[in-house]
Amino acid sequence: MSGGAKILVVDDVPENLRLLEAVLAPHGYDIVLAGDGRAALELAESAKPDLVLLDVVMPRLDGYAVCRRLREREETAVLPVIMLTASVGPEKTKAIEAGADDFIPKPFNHHELLTRVRSLLRIKRYHDTIKVQAAELLELNRTLEERVRTQVEELERLRRLRRFLSPQLAATNRSCAATGGSSRCSSPTCAAGQASSTLSSRRSSCVCSASSTARSAVS
Repeated sequence: MSGGAKILVVDDVPENLRLLEAVLAPHGYDIVLAGDGRAALELAESAKPDLVLLDVVMPRLDGYAVCRRLREREETAVLPVIMLTASVGPEKTKAIEAGADDFIPKPFNHHELLTRVRSLLRIKRYHDTIKVQAAELLELNRTLEERVRTQVEELERLRRLRRFLSPQLAATNRSCAATGGSSRCSSPTCAAGQASSTLSSRRSSCVCSASSTARSAVS
């Protein structure tokens, strides 16, 4: 399955361009054609192909130079490149040294060409998947770091608030101790004052109740 992959075909011979397009297009590939090296570099940036079929022998800017420039650019550094040439022997070594991923001599076998294209496109899909997953992981790490930073700031705020409130509570307790924990201490944080007030109220209630009972007995 091609998956709608885009292939940039580069050759200075129009007949070769039409032949490669006729072989690839029926298999669902989106074909972009370039007649020279400079046009190939421009289309590699603007069209964003998934693979390049690159002829070696071209005027002005040959296939080796094009491949080296593609490898120098970050966005095309790992773009799959298959080089095509009628030459054999040393040409294959030069193609690999220039950064090509594969090499097919002319005239090429159609089935072999399609098999190698599918193989390199599959590798590129794996690479693209890893790239996306790495970006997602980086974003998750950034989100986690932001959450940790927010929690640390919140804990620091609470620690500062505790330092501020501790002297206030200590002063309140000293004030309550000075009054003997009586009901005269009106501080809402004074437990001794509240307990003393409650006890006094209960004692008053008991005295009143005893006096009432005594009067009833005399009568």
